[in-house]
Amino acid sequence: MTLTKKLYIHIGYPKTATSAIQMGLYQNTTELQQYGYFYPFTGLVGVGKHALANDLQDVPDPLNHSRIQRLFNEIHGTAMNKIIISSERFASFSPQEIATLKTLCAGFEVFIIVYLRRQDEFLQSLWSQKAKSGKQPQSFVNWVNALLAAPDYNLRLVNAELSATRFSPDYQHILQRWAQAFGSDHILVRPFERSQLHANILVDFLQTCGMEDTAWVPDAPQVNITPSLKTTEILRVLGEKVRSSLSEQASRYNSYRTAFSVMRNQADTMGWNKEKPNYITRDLHEHIMAHFEVSNHAVAATYLERDQLFTEPFREKTVSAFSFNQVSGVEIIELMQPAIDKMIRKADKMERGRAPLNRWVKRLVRRFPATRRLFNTAKRALD
Repeated sequence: MTLTKKLYIHIGYPKTATSAIQMGLYQNTTELQQYGYFYPFTGLVGVGKHALANDLQDVPDPLNHSRIQRLFNEIHGTAMNKIIISSERFASFSPQEIATLKTLCAGFEVFIIVYLRRQDEFLQSLWSQKAKSGKQPQSFVNWVNALLAAPDYNLRLVNAELSATRFSPDYQHILQRWAQAFGSDHILVRPFERSQLHANILVDFLQTCGMEDTAWVPDAPQVNITPSLKTTEILRVLGEKVRSSLSEQASRYNSYRTAFSVMRNQADTMGWNKEKPNYITRDLHEHIMAHFEVSNHAVAATYLERDQLFTEPFREKTVSAFSFNQVSGVEIIELMQPAIDKMIRKADKMERGRAPLNRWVKRLVRRFPATRRLFNTAKRALD
């Protein structure tokens, strides 16, 4: 009798050590296979997450997409009976996208694993992620208030200029979509609180997947370290100034993202990231959590059979305070220098690569005068 394969789909949530889980799975694929678990290689991107979620949202015909087909061929072909797929982008799926995923998973017993973080901490972490990438013009408090006031927590419905998020903080609303497709008994909810986790996050995840012997599991790797308030605020203000002079398309160029990534690393080298920021007062915590009290209770009752989703009490912390005006010009120069150096080296490399091409095009134009107009047009575009 052939056993039905179990497929564990890890959907995040974002800001719950998802990258640490993914990297831990990727780095320990051999050990996982010894216990009958398979982490597919097809479509792995970044630190070890699967591109399946991106493909299902971005390609016009996902059921016939070659990479998706290769992934499921790999899954069907493995001798392992327990397969894990991970991407936090699954958490943003519409009911239609979930239905497409269910079609692809026919023949598997599917379990959806989701970690949920207390909403005030979740939103603070989301805001920090945008700010450190230079994509958050608003302060945390202003952004949160706009988000909570927006219909369905969708900032795009309020103002297209605001920094929106595809991930709703209304967990019950999101989990209902997955439960309707796979059944509430197949939704495995893990509150992302230290007191509710088993050992480290990787151990907790594998135990949620049914692994009994986790003594061998190493500590989860440290990735996506949160920068300090000083770093976050400087990059937020710089990003606002830079983006104001760029088109929406230009702001997505790799050079833009690379520059801010280099500056974040440089801030760490300069010793700015030793203290983690906190923007949440008790009043703000209570204001945020009141919005989700009913939703969180429903999640706890449906998936955990208890009253409370989050059990750790609010802990008072010093609220971080910093102004861009406190930064010296020398510090700004030191912060930006590695990014400028990297961009200059990249420009030099591109220029050297263009030189042989330019010589070849000029010879072509001399031999075929009819191409001169096309060449001149292209040259003006390059210049």
